[in-house]
Amino acid sequence: MFLLIENKSDNVIFPYSYKNDYMGFKIVVSSFENGSIKECNKRMLHSHISFANMWLRNIKEQKRIPFVS
Repeated sequence: MFLLIENKSDNVIFPYSYKNDYMGFKIVVSSFENGSIKECNKRMLHSHISFANMWLRNIKEQKRIPFVS
């Protein structure tokens, strides 16, 4: 799952969680409270970002979908 964070100067999209129904697990990178990030596992976030970028590049190559990195 991806999360869109919007503010006055920028929009940021980052991986928020990973769920594998087959294996029966879900990993959540950040927790939120009152609309703000309460805590974040930075190591896991970087891992998810790397995976998501690779995944999107593969989709682009396979489908010729425009992609902005």
